[in-house]
Amino acid sequence: MNIPDFLTAAAGLEMVAAVLYETMADLSTNSGSMGRHLKALANDEERHANAITMSKRYHQEISDAFGQIDLEDDEIQKGIEEGKVIHASLMPGFLLTDVLKKMLKYERRMEKIHIAASIEITNPKLKRLFETLTRNDKSHVATLNMLIESRGDIS
Repeated sequence: MNIPDFLTAAAGLEMVAAVLYETMADLSTNSGSMGRHLKALANDEERHANAITMSKRYHQEISDAFGQIDLEDDEIQKGIEEGKVIHASLMPGFLLTDVLKKMLKYERRMEKIHIAASIEITNPKLKRLFETLTRNDKSHVATLNMLIESRGDIS
């Protein structure tokens, strides 16, 4: 997959995650701490999408910055489709713990994509961006684990 297409798809994947967290927060019957954590995750994902988009714009001026990335072309698309399935399950009365577990899996998918990008990309600024996104994914995984545990379900 060429890097401009990868960056476009990666930004889309981040926006899907932002919408999922935002919808979960809006529909969550627990508007306290849980809602604040979900809103914070949504804001993080939106910032990630914006950072990827801005990096793409900046690096388009440097034509040799774009090579190929060894990632299955459909890996990001699978993530976007997975996000759509999760979003479709978000209706009033949804089981929050179940969706938090799905989001944990989703974050791990994004982490895998970000790690692959940080390994494959040679442009130092883009490499740092994806290394930062990987660290943020780890933080999101920790937050999701904490939220699941706070609900008394650690299975």
